[in-house]
Amino acid sequence: MAKKVKKVAVPKAGRKKKKSKLALQFIFIIIVFIIMSLLFLPTTFVVFFGMMPTWALFSMDGSKNKLKTVAVGAMNLAGCTYVLTDLWVTSHTLPYAISLLLKPSSMIAIYLMAMAGFVLQRVILGIVSSMMLQQARAKIKIILRRQDELKAKWGPEVTGTIPLDMDGFPLKDVPDQPAVASTPAA
Repeated sequence: MAKKVKKVAVPKAGRKKKKSKLALQFIFIIIVFIIMSLLFLPTTFVVFFGMMPTWALFSMDGSKNKLKTVAVGAMNLAGCTYVLTDLWVTSHTLPYAISLLLKPSSMIAIYLMAMAGFVLQRVILGIVSSMMLQQARAKIKIILRRQDELKAKWGPEVTGTIPLDMDGFPLKDVPDQPAVASTPAA
């Protein structure tokens, strides 16, 4: 007989202490993020406006893992690096960041990369789903072949298509197979 295990209750004060510690860490991270964003305002400006396709897709993507958002976001960020490198190498000022974002070539590069992420995600999704479909079909063929082998070895009774009585015996003789006397399982 198994021993009963006593449940140890965690004091409520301990739970509150953990929650307050996590809340303080979160607030600290937010404050550091805001300070860094203000210190590097031109970079923040380019990333914020350059990543608009990702922000929009994040708000519309209803899936659990948001894989489409991740794919588009990664490629969108790659497109933003084109503008960011120019910003960092030439002049890291807010007016220059605005002028870079207003250039058609910059916005075309950013949005084309976001579109490439969307297309890449769709293509990979199609390839993976077709591979999974082919694997499932191959497994079905293996299962059907194994069922045929079992039917040849044990007879058509193993198919489950023969009507049985209350005791599990066939109601009528199975075609292509002589009636076999068997004892009921105890």
